[in-house]
Amino acid sequence: MHHGRRALSALLVLAVMTPASAGAAGWEQRVVSGMDTHVYTPDALSPVGDGRGLLIVLHGCVQTAAQLRSLGNLEAAADGFGVVVAVPQVPNGGVYAGCWDYYGANHSRDNRHNDDLLGLVDELSSEPGLAIDLDQVYLSGFSSGGGQAIATGCLAPDVFAGVGIAAGPSLGTEAVEIGFVSTTSEAAAALCETLAGPASADFATQLTAVHTGTFDFTVAQDYAQINAEAFATRYGPGLTESPLDVASLEGFEPAGEGTWWSDADGPRIAKMTITGASHAWPAGSGAGGVTSFVEAKGVNYGWFLAEFFTMNNRRVEAPVEPGTTGDPTDTTGDDSSSGGTDGSTGGDTSGEPGTSSGEPTDDGSSTGDDSTEPTGAPTGPGITGGGGGSSTDGADLDEDLDGCCCRHDPRGGGATGGLALMIFGLLTARGRRRSSPGR
Repeated sequence: MHHGRRALSALLVLAVMTPASAGAAGWEQRVVSGMDTHVYTPDALSPVGDGRGLLIVLHGCVQTAAQLRSLGNLEAAADGFGVVVAVPQVPNGGVYAGCWDYYGANHSRDNRHNDDLLGLVDELSSEPGLAIDLDQVYLSGFSSGGGQAIATGCLAPDVFAGVGIAAGPSLGTEAVEIGFVSTTSEAAAALCETLAGPASADFATQLTAVHTGTFDFTVAQDYAQINAEAFATRYGPGLTESPLDVASLEGFEPAGEGTWWSDADGPRIAKMTITGASHAWPAGSGAGGVTSFVEAKGVNYGWFLAEFFTMNNRRVEAPVEPGTTGDPTDTTGDDSSSGGTDGSTGGDTSGEPGTSSGEPTDDGSSTGDDSTEPTGAPTGPGITGGGGGSSTDGADLDEDLDGCCCRHDPRGGGATGGLALMIFGLLTARGRRRSSPGR
């Protein structure tokens, strides 16, 4: 379907990814919806829809928005796919230790941190200069930010066309339950449906990406599978599973395993387990270690999210056809693409131990195996490069755009202080909840 749009889509992607289009791009720091927010505006427009997308990226506990902005390697994704990136600082210091308030089941659009994030979408989308397409609004986060992305994404599937989760605990869980599985995909899916209420029909066009690492000893790795299965339940019957080729994804030496959940029109959910990746935002910016709970080596998750969500968006007026946007079943194209749009390094990755984005006691250091090995080839490569430390110069683009190469990178990391955080949570959980319903 949409066969007449293939050539147009290729031209649009070429237009937004030309180096000349990114000259005016840059970060600014300002207050948006009451939150100190770092906003990156690319000069490029999205290759689909009308205007630019919006990707909100939420930091983890103790980690700050400034650290995630500096080290997260988000600029190339923004430039490559015409998405405004917003990195807000949790309001009022968070529930404790800078954590987003994802906990439990008592969520509404008007309470906790949900109203802050929905207000951020409202404010940014009302600015004509940003040209944000309301059909291309996405929410993602790491650790507690990943948990928050799930909660708000379930509350407002009509607002968020995509939800990205990196090392995030499952919906309905508490702070003391991060290190062990305390729910099921069925329970999480049911709560997600309840939270959505009248907006639940919009799950039919929402996408989800889930990330975990084999060296994440802070948030239980099995939550990733639960999160993927919960959204698969919400997205309806008929989804089929197929392998996601992690080694083909953008970043620095990606390795691991993954799964696509797809319907007849293409992929809906991507889940990846990255070999050697620790409890950190996966930047995929180079060979460095973990700094402030951002991991240099591994998948460029910002790039993956921007590409997957943009090129598979089900809400845009002229969606790119299956087979041109990451359909894992399409292997017919001429996939000669390589290289990147930017070569961004994502900031200094050699510095101080991390200050945690999941656990207040995590030192953010990485002691893991650094010998991840790419294996295999992309099942449906199309747009590649851009933003990974291993990217080549230029903006080489596959001529017929068959598939979304969403190059993914895993990083070796070390054990973190999950047990300490659980103890911390036990001591502080009773005092963390904010009861005011309309912040």
